[in-house]
Amino acid sequence: MNKEASQQTDDLPYHKITGLRYTDTLPGKAGRVTLYLPKSGTGPFPVLWTTQGSAWLSDAGHDTIQLGPRAINDAEGYARALTPAGFAVMAVSIRSSFRATYPAQLHDSKASVRWLRAHAQEYQLDATRIVSIGGSSGGHSAVMLGLTNDRPDLEGNIGVTGYSSRVNAIVAFFPVTSLLDMDPYNYPGGFELINSLGGGTQGHSDPLSPESRLVGGPITEVPERAKAASPIYYVDHNAPPLLLVHGTADQNVPWQQSQLLFQQYVEHRRPATFYLMTNQPHDTPYLDETENFTSRIVQESTESGIRYPTPHPPMIWETLARWLEQIVR
Repeated sequence: MNKEASQQTDDLPYHKITGLRYTDTLPGKAGRVTLYLPKSGTGPFPVLWTTQGSAWLSDAGHDTIQLGPRAINDAEGYARALTPAGFAVMAVSIRSSFRATYPAQLHDSKASVRWLRAHAQEYQLDATRIVSIGGSSGGHSAVMLGLTNDRPDLEGNIGVTGYSSRVNAIVAFFPVTSLLDMDPYNYPGGFELINSLGGGTQGHSDPLSPESRLVGGPITEVPERAKAASPIYYVDHNAPPLLLVHGTADQNVPWQQSQLLFQQYVEHRRPATFYLMTNQPHDTPYLDETENFTSRIVQESTESGIRYPTPHPPMIWETLARWLEQIVR
């Protein structure tokens, strides 16, 4: 099943292994895996599981995706910044909404985690320390994966069986969390942006919107399907630790999507940290900054309710690495 190609470059802190597959049964590019293993340190390494955000329109989540004029590869960014801290990165491709509707994407995600556990020893990966991480629709996948731990009814039957698909924690940048609560909070220009992306005229509620494509019908006409694909309905008293980051100037996914998920964590007294980044777009330029200049509001959900920690560090790579280390140590 696995055809490996190890790519090593002197100026990068990782070994990149391509040509892996968690299953051969999926169409298109779905089923593929790329691993980024730290060059320094000794394993087994904790793993950051991710799939590239694409509004669920692409099945190339293990690789670079072209969205308009931009070429995006979040996994490469995670690997550059976080393999020096001792984390491996596993980038996977799941089915696009053109290939299958939800819950196919969740089934694929879970299958890839089971594959990870089946091959953990082979690649020096720590199967007991797995964090799902992603942005936008990739953030949706990361959250859904984490919030459906121990849900056999959502496991699917793709690929390797007999292993757990559980993850220990979640990191989500500007995720979709409630499909039916997108249009009411659109940031100026967001309605037009979604129409241009999907080709519709009615924003997120349009039959051609990314959310409607995901569930196979206009979200307002199939509300039960929309709710089934919405992470806010899966938070319970066992929800894993969560780090949320969202910009207030996000045109693609309104920042209130993260607030809705955070509120569910508060209500269930589960640990979560929410960075609300002032005037930041559907992107993460702040991660690369070394100056503490970005205005932000930070909230934490604890067993006793919400707290607003002061002082709090900027949301840069170092902060993310520190949070991850505390969670999986």
